[in-house]
Amino acid sequence: MSDGASERKAENIKRTAAETGVPLTISFDQAQAELEQLIDRIESGEIGLEDAVKSYEHGVRLVKHCRQILTQTEQRFTDLSAEMRDQR
Repeated sequence: MSDGASERKAENIKRTAAETGVPLTISFDQAQAELEQLIDRIESGEIGLEDAVKSYEHGVRLVKHCRQILTQTEQRFTDLSAEMRDQR
């Protein structure tokens, strides 16, 4: 990966964390697992209304985080495919 591409990737990761409020260190799989736990807690009724709303808000941030990771991953595959075509 070129220096420019590495810098763009780092900027995208920082922007993702800033936009979602989810730490940079949380992976897609971790976010998805946390989201599933939130859904289970809300659906089970084991938490009160205020906590359910807070959990829902956090869940929305996790979904945004996951979507941004997927978008970045899709772009990475697109870039790699283009590199492979260029090498033919």
